Amino acid sequence: KVSGVVVISGHGGNNFIEEETKKISSQLRVPVLYVPPFPGFESVYSKKYGEIFSCHADDAEHSVALYLNLLDEENFGALNALAHENPLEVLKRWPELMGLGGYLLLKQEDEFDELRKKALEKVGLNSLLAEKFLQRKRIIADREIGKEFFEGGLENSAVIVGRFIDEIV
Repeated sequence: KVSGVVVISGHGGNNFIEEETKKISSQLRVPVLYVPPFPGFESVYSKKYGEIFSCHADDAEHSVALYLNLLDEENFGALNALAHENPLEVLKRWPELMGLGGYLLLKQEDEFDELRKKALEKVGLNSLLAEKFLQRKRIIADREIGKEFFEGGLENSAVIVGRFIDEIV
């Protein structure tokens, strides 16, 4: 018999699950725990880049992907080459990048209105990420930053899951 369900996320785009845990728990008839990406590591400080925040499809997530050898470095390089020339074009093509930055900065009406509304609810951090991207003209992917987010978040996730298990057994 299943005693509970744990969802450990590594992507800010999955954070909507947290709002649904009560409903999922009710449907499954077991407790459900959602662990957001990199708990306790909303940001890390890098001597090279300054403070790096974790939100959605941003420097943190790309750095973790690089650390885990999951980043397609060729396509990432092409994206950053385009960003160097025209960062706004990158956000037009891929509005989900940098904390849904394209949805915030490009306020046209289209099929993404619901995403845009959700992004606007968290406008502070998301806007900061998008503005930094426009100034820097690139997304950062750094193995050391990725390691810090991943390893620290994993350690904290283990503690959170351990407490959850203690509560349900």
